[in-house]
Amino acid sequence: HEVYAGEVARLCDVVRQEIVFDSVSDLCECLEALRSDPEITITRIKDSMTKDEIAEEKGGCRQIKVNFCIRNSATRNLGVDFHITELILSVKEMHQIKQNVDLESYQAFRETRGAEVGLGIPLRRLFR
Repeated sequence: HEVYAGEVARLCDVVRQEIVFDSVSDLCECLEALRSDPEITITRIKDSMTKDEIAEEKGGCRQIKVNFCIRNSATRNLGVDFHITELILSVKEMHQIKQNVDLESYQAFRETRGAEVGLGIPLRRLFR
């Protein structure tokens, strides 16, 4: 992966899944369950639900990404107890909006975020 200069061991989202919740409180319950599970070691939480600067980087998408390892006898026996996976937690309303976004526009945004358009306007401001 170009972001990690070829160091694929640094990838944290080779295994990724998303859970879509009806409410923010349901999402919070899930997050608390992950935090309190003794077999789960959380390595990173990326919060774009409450942090505007992260949401802006992602084109306004509001979600929580949790990277974690599952450490128990089964994962140790398989040799994957240090494998980091990513779980995306989102609320139904935001998930539906994200599904309706023009994928091509979003990919263009991701490739050029931080770039400026001809008038000196940051490109990310066009996608609000």
